[in-house]
Formats: sequence, C-alpha cells, structure tokens
Amino acid sequence: MNQALHDIIRAPVVTEKAAQLQSELNQMCLYVHPKANKLSIAQAIKEGFGVEVLHVRTCIQRGKPVRKRVGVGKRCNAKKAFVTFKNGQDAKALGIDLAQIAQRAAQAQTQQGDKQETQE
Repeated sequence: MNQALHDIIRAPVVTEKAAQLQSELNQMCLYVHPKANKLSIAQAIKEGFGVEVLHVRTCIQRGKPVRKRVGVGKRCNAKKAFVTFKNGQDAKALGIDLAQIAQRAAQAQTQQGDKQETQE
C-alpha cells in the first residue's frame, strides 16, 4: 500500500488503556486505514515521525449494532494498530503526541474536502 502518512493513519485512539500502553509499554494505539498492512503502517510511522518501530499488531474492531429512530443500523468497522517502539525511543520524548496525530489527521481531512470542492 503506497500512500501518504495521513492516508494510512486516520486518528489516535484516545482512551485510558491507550494512554497506559503509551506510558508503560512504549506502545501507541492508532486507527488506521482498513486496507493498510503492518509493513505500510510501520513505514508511515518511521517516515512521518522518525521513530524506529519494533513491531505492529493490528485488529479489526467490528461495528456495534445500534437502534435508531427509523430502525436498526450498524456502526462502521475500524482497524486499530498497536505500534511498539524500540527500546530507548519513547514516543513522548520524541515529540509524538496524540494531539499532534489528531491535528495532522484533521488537516488531511480538510485538505481532501477542499480538493473535492474545487473539482466540483
């Protein structure tokens, strides 16, 4: 998968468990593109943030069924990646922050929206 950083990494997972993984196990949890593989995720992290990645674990979080006013629906599926950094490379020490990733994802979405408006 040959895409840019903001195409592969969608958004950070902002939960207590993700914060605990980052502080204790030197891992980061991210929402990624559903078709992204482990190699492309590791390459995007390395090129985008300059961090050596030890390994990447991925899982697909299935969408929950929800009841709406009109009937029954389903939330979207999401792919999560748990990225482990090499020893001595802490995500916070290198300046990788969840807010920074969220800001880049938001900028990418606004740029894509601007491109679509200009094409119409």
